[in-house]
Amino acid sequence: MGVLLLSILFNLQLTSGDTIVLKEYYRVFSYGELSEINNFIKVLDSANNLPYPSAYKGAMLMKKSLLLRTPESKLNAFKSGHKLLEDAITKSPSNPELRFLRLVIQEHAPEFLKYNINIQEDKKLVIAKYQEIDTLVQAFIFKYSSVSANLKTTDFQ
Repeated sequence: MGVLLLSILFNLQLTSGDTIVLKEYYRVFSYGELSEINNFIKVLDSANNLPYPSAYKGAMLMKKSLLLRTPESKLNAFKSGHKLLEDAITKSPSNPELRFLRLVIQEHAPEFLKYNINIQEDKKLVIAKYQEIDTLVQAFIFKYSSVSANLKTTDFQ
């Protein structure tokens, strides 16, 4: 999907309350190939009206780092994303969606990065505030919990 189409979808979401962009974000975050991730990052760069554009971009950059080839490019993308996501969490520490994004990244980050110290804290907050999250994000969290090492579907029933 091209950058232009994603930009159009993004603007539809902002003006009509449609959840198209959020669905697309989580689809790309979950299953996207490198080209889709790069295209979505470009959309996020111009997404000034999103509530957490830097957090979404940060998580997407960290996801991207898992798909890059060279160790240097992997580390640079991860560090850039890490800063954006952590800054957003610092500004909104009790936001369950941001904590969920960090939890997902922590579960998949290579151990040598030591990016796994907040897993249990994030898990507790996501579970405690699950009912406050947008229903689309709830559905994604529930689906992810079926494959997560830390979240379980029974946590949300």
